[in-house]
Amino acid sequence: MNISFDTQDGRDFGDLTAKHVGKYMAIVLDENVQQAPRINEKIPNGRARISGGGMGLSSQERLADYQRLALVLKAGALPAPVTIREVRQV
Repeated sequence: MNISFDTQDGRDFGDLTAKHVGKYMAIVLDENVQQAPRINEKIPNGRARISGGGMGLSSQERLADYQRLALVLKAGALPAPVTIREVRQV
């Protein structure tokens, strides 16, 4: 699944991802974590692809999971800031 940000938000997202490579970023809607992909590298251009995950799921289940996530992200596709609310290390 692909996501993109406008110019300033793209720079902010790049800074955020650069500081948190190797960590997980939660996608939250209405206080519920929808997915938490791992940040593999800095994402400098404001465009990213969420891939992988779904360990133990069939291809069809994984596709349904991504379609659900796409709907969640589209529902939240309003101007909103990216904020760090909590950082946890285990």
